[in-house]
Amino acid sequence: MKKTLLLLALLISINLFSQQRYYYNRNSFWTETVVNGVIKNKWKWQFDYQYRRASEQSDLSTKSNPFLNPSQHVYRPWVHYQMNENVRLSLSPLGFWETYSSALENKGIAKIQPEFRVCPQVTLSNKIGKVSIDQRYRVEFRAFGNKVDYNGGLGYSQGMDFPSTGHKGRARYFVRATIPLGKHQKLEDNTFYIVTWNEAFISFGKNVA
Repeated sequence: MKKTLLLLALLISINLFSQQRYYYNRNSFWTETVVNGVIKNKWKWQFDYQYRRASEQSDLSTKSNPFLNPSQHVYRPWVHYQMNENVRLSLSPLGFWETYSSALENKGIAKIQPEFRVCPQVTLSNKIGKVSIDQRYRVEFRAFGNKVDYNGGLGYSQGMDFPSTGHKGRARYFVRATIPLGKHQKLEDNTFYIVTWNEAFISFGKNVA
């Protein structure tokens, strides 16, 4: 009897936590411009601008064209404190995202959605032989505006209502390995190198489904 109840409880728990997964495919074109400088001593500043375009999601006739639709504009300032050569503390006090979604995704009407983010971050850097390993831990406090109809252009004045239901959090872990080639032991002038990375995202908060 106990084994039967245990099996039943297990099956119920699997059913409760399972959910339908949907997979979408698209090709993207992604540019990023980074401008940075020194404030004083260990303090530095940085400004990121990203511009992205993308194909329609899961539309086989157009998904090979990464320039088809606008996708995102991103404006993000940073302040960094380089504690030592291995540890950097960072804060993006307020970044702005504008995200476009095509008519195919929104019942025939293209939409845009604004978003603000506050991002504290810690970056750990180490070397294993000639391989540089960077690990980045970031938390994003996100405020989404309402999705509104896209009327062309940049649309920054549209959708500027930010309901409390749009407040969400996300934790990110990023790891990158940079490997200089040939006789080079570090990145310097005229160095060929290989870089590989991956990142995990976990959303949290009462508004996350």
